[in-house]
Formats: sequence, structure tokens, C-alpha cells
Amino acid sequence: MTSQGGLTRCEEQAVANPIQYLFCFLFEQRIQDALGARRREKTLLTPPTPAPPDTIDFASNDILSLSSSGALTKAFLRELAQNPDFAIASPGGRVGGGPSAYLTQHEEHIAAVHGAESATYFTSGYDANVAVWTALPAPGDVIVHDAAVHASTYDGMRASRAARSARIAFAHNDCDSFRESLEAAKARFPEIAAGRRLVLVAVESFYSIAGDVVPIHRLLLTVGEVLPRGNFVFVIDEAHSNGLLGPGGAGFVSFWGLEAEMAVRVHTFGKAPGVTGAAVLASKNVKAMLLSSARNLIFSTGPTFPVLAALKASYGLITSQEGDRRRESLQRNIAHFYRHLDAHPQWSEAHRSGTLRVPLLRDWEIRPFQTPIVTLYTQDGASTSLAGALGGQKYRVQQGGYPFVARGSEGIRVMIHAGNTEGEVEGLVEAIMQWFAGCLKAADGSSRGCKL
Repeated sequence: MTSQGGLTRCEEQAVANPIQYLFCFLFEQRIQDALGARRREKTLLTPPTPAPPDTIDFASNDILSLSSSGALTKAFLRELAQNPDFAIASPGGRVGGGPSAYLTQHEEHIAAVHGAESATYFTSGYDANVAVWTALPAPGDVIVHDAAVHASTYDGMRASRAARSARIAFAHNDCDSFRESLEAAKARFPEIAAGRRLVLVAVESFYSIAGDVVPIHRLLLTVGEVLPRGNFVFVIDEAHSNGLLGPGGAGFVSFWGLEAEMAVRVHTFGKAPGVTGAAVLASKNVKAMLLSSARNLIFSTGPTFPVLAALKASYGLITSQEGDRRRESLQRNIAHFYRHLDAHPQWSEAHRSGTLRVPLLRDWEIRPFQTPIVTLYTQDGASTSLAGALGGQKYRVQQGGYPFVARGSEGIRVMIHAGNTEGEVEGLVEAIMQWFAGCLKAADGSSRGCKL
């Protein structure tokens, strides 16, 4: 970092204190070396530049297009106008300063929308997951989790009171592996077999990398067979399904009417709702436990009025007839993408050659609903080329490479929105297939040209 006088921070310290300069230099050099190592390992993360105004969005989490359409802005301004004397500041921490009446009203409304006994607001889905997994498992409990759960769940589990040996992963969406993990928990921990300790099962509704859906009914059937004493609870992260399914957009669990089977639901607001924050939906006892034990909640300032006003505006839209129309539009757009891709004359060759894979394309017509996350897997080293080619035609997508995904799972993630037009969807498919055609041409008819 360079000061206004043109000197670095360390050089400025050298004038006043040569010894301090030495430590400053060593610290900065250590950081520089670490950054260099990350560059060599291709694990250095750099945020993308802001998208130009004419970019067609297939990347953001604004799935219902509440923000990009301006609908959320208008609803937010109406909420502010209805509360002209609002104070921006938060009262403070949830325990020390206490919640505002406005926050309490919001939490009660959110709980009612999702058919839950209580809702506890958090500043982010990450914070909510960390809080759940640090505060709720007790010593002697076992956590059985899908291997593909979010990083925040992993971080929370690592800090939980459950022993490291009591955290058992099962292969992603693999019910046989899930059964094996439950049997392993019974074999390793006698109190689990005796029904004196709990198995906490961690899953997600829609998985954020692959966009696939948890086989929740089969998991419930399996755990009931392996643990007939009923000493298990489910914790489900609904980050990517909140607002998109169920009555009034209440989510995946409400779509299936499984509220009673899920002990804890985490609903984030940064995806389809288009705002920030998250809520843990659970019993009032769980809420009391979080307020007493979740350090990241206890020692954080509560939300400000504008944040809550935006959330109230968003829920007003999501639960309205306009929300229903946007959900219908989203499902049509996703179906149009699959239909157009599958019918493209070059798709079979792209898939057969292994250049592109779209697992969710298989049997998409018979699924009860579609998820807005469509991942196109490429050969290793090719996702940068594909993302660049799409960006060159003004289509913004998310490039998925290591460390966001495991090595060998490289690709791009397409986020389809309610506000995308059929023409935009068709144009994206054409741009993808143009990239594939260019690969073949560059490699004299072989898809090896796509590996850069």
C-alpha cells in the first residue's frame, strides 16, 4: 500500500523505527509469497469486474428478477414511505441491545410464511449455518452430512461440540452411502444404537454447485429404517429454494409438506428474495438456544431498519400473485433452455465427445420442478475458454473451477432467471454451441481443441 507521499507503509515506518520496518517488511513479504503460491496453484480468487450495462445476466442470484426489474426497489421505497420516522441504526446486539419491534414483527411474519414455530434473523446464510452447527449439536451426538453441503456448514461442524470422529460424510445424494453412514454411526457409537444420543442429518434442498435436488423422501425412509428409535433430526439448508417453490414461495420443504419432519431449516435471503440476511426456522426452544449459545449472533449487531424494510418488501412480492407469476416464468425459461439445448443439432456430438456434460438435462421433463442452477461440465482447462467466449457475446455466467469445486468437476454455472426472455435463452444456447464448433475447427474435427 502506497501513501499519499509515494512511500509504502513499511517505508514510512523505516524513517521512525528501523526495527519495526524489518517486521513490517517480513510480514508483507510473507503475504506476497503466499499470494504467489496461490497463483501457481491456481487457487487465488479474484472477484470478477462489474458487468457492463448491456450484459445479459445468467450469473447473478437474482433468480426471480425482483431486483433487476425494479419491482423490489419500488416496494422498498413504499415501505420506507409508510415508516417516515424510521431510525436507521440498529438497537445493538440481539442479547445486549435486544431486537427492535420491527425485527420481531418480521421474524414472526417469516415464521408464519414458512409454517415454522419461530424464525431467528442472521446477517447472512453463512452466519446462520455456522450458528446452527456450533450451538445445537451436543457432546455424544453424531453428524451425518452430504459431502456436498456448503462451506459454511463445514465450518460450523468443525467448531461444533460433536467430536471430529462423529462427523460422517456420505456420497452426494447417494442413499446407499447414506445408509452405510448411519450404520457406521450405530457401530461406532453405542449410545446412538441405544437411542440415547442424536444423529443430526445435514442436507440442502438444491445444491449450489450441481443444481440437483436432495432425495429427501428416500433419506427419511432410510433413516427411519436404520434408527427405528427415532433419535435423529434433519437440518436442511434452503438457500437456493427459498422463494421458488411451495405456497407463496415458502420453499422446498413446504412444497412437499414436510415441515414437521425438518427440525431446522435455514432460509437465506440473498438468492431469490434479492436482499441480504437469513433466518433459522425451528422451534422456540431452538431459537432460545441460538440466542444463548451462538457467539456470532450474540456478539454481532442486529439488522438496521433499511435492511429489514428491503426484506419486508421482498417477502411482500414473493408471497403475492406477482411472485406466483415470476415462479411460473422461471419454470418456463428453465424448460425452454433444456428443450432448446437438447434439440440443437450439435448437442449430441458435444455430449458424446465428453466436451460438454449437463447431467440435469437427463429426464428433465419428468421432474416435478426444475432448479434454476444449470451446470455445464467441461473438460479440465476448458471452462475459462467457454466463459470467455460467452462473455464476448455479452452473456455473463459463473465459471466453476477449483477451489469452488473439486478437481475434475470443472465447468460453468448458468443461473436462469424469471426475467430472461426466450430469445436470451436461445441466444445463450447458440453461443455455447458456437464455442463447441470453434473447438472442433481448431482441432481439425477433434474436441481436443476445447482443452486449453
